[in-house]
Amino acid sequence: PSNIILDVGPGSEGISAYYNKQKFILLDINQYSFEKIREGGVLADGNHLPFKNNAFKTVSCLDTLEHIPKKDRPKIVSELKRVTREKLVLSTVLESKDGEFQGKTYDEKFLEAFQSRFGFKEENTWEHIKNGHPTKDEITNYFPNTKIIGYQNVENWLKYMTMQYRFPFGLLTGLYYYLFWSNEEKS
Repeated sequence: PSNIILDVGPGSEGISAYYNKQKFILLDINQYSFEKIREGGVLADGNHLPFKNNAFKTVSCLDTLEHIPKKDRPKIVSELKRVTREKLVLSTVLESKDGEFQGKTYDEKFLEAFQSRFGFKEENTWEHIKNGHPTKDEITNYFPNTKIIGYQNVENWLKYMTMQYRFPFGLLTGLYYYLFWSNEEKS
């Protein structure tokens, strides 16, 4: 059906948590995430999406590219484009030479704070650093006629991320998320 959105790399829910879950096919390579995906999920590698060309009017890939090694990104982006008919929504942590985007800098700050507090590296953020942050130039090369839009909220992100691991703030940030973000636009 034309109203189904393919969400690539959503973890356990992706953006489907905010919308009617009947309208999404969630695709993830991670077995743990896949086990948490409800009916209709697909366990697959983004390098080989198991769908026909132009199968989906809309494809989303949010906060996923930074978890993929740089050498694999061109193939995955090619696959995303291949199965998209109209709209590809891509969101990623960016780094740029001009300092406009500072994903790497703030991921490193968060990772240092987390490791200092808990004695080990936070896995998701470490993956960003290990794989190399997508750059503004890299994304522009994948999508030459697309303007990169976004905003730099790294200071607020860092405050939020570090606060969620401190009692009682962790309870409050979780409650805030539950009350205000998780119930938005569920229909």
